[in-house]
Amino acid sequence: TSLFGVPEEITPMALLSPISGGGSLTLFESVLKTHGPDSFVGQVASVVMGSTDTTLYAVAVYYSAVGIKNTRHTLYAGLTADFLSLVLSAFFVKLTV
Repeated sequence: TSLFGVPEEITPMALLSPISGGGSLTLFESVLKTHGPDSFVGQVASVVMGSTDTTLYAVAVYYSAVGIKNTRHTLYAGLTADFLSLVLSAFFVKLTV
């Protein structure tokens, strides 16, 4: 994570976010209690929470609702977007600090 400028304290939250919204929210609360909402780590965690979604849940629910069985490239595109939102959130928070 240091290669991309992302604080390592939010890595567990970023990895859990595509899978579980509730789990990542719990880790988000822990980050805010530990580092505070005005710290760099807290601000990056806030932007990540606001810019990511539970990708695996969304793909499963929406595709099963319309009967699509092959997700093709949707899963890869969603996980790539989650990764990019993590990296770009750290970048843009650095610009504002």
